[in-house]
Amino acid sequence: LLSVFRCTPVRKAWDASIEGRCVDQVSIWMAGSICNIVTDCLVTCVPMPYLWGLQMGIRGKIALACSLA
Repeated sequence: LLSVFRCTPVRKAWDASIEGRCVDQVSIWMAGSICNIVTDCLVTCVPMPYLWGLQMGIRGKIALACSLA
């Protein structure tokens, strides 16, 4: 969605002859990548306290943690 609205006016994203300005595409990719990394870390780390509280062996906990990652 950011790739579409990165230019003002929006049509400049497809038509370079239109006057306007655009945000650098690499900056948009970096912002998206950072959001994805943070989300991945949260999804991986949030269930860990519950996982370690389970009544099962350490090997089972590690296997379950790997399957969630």
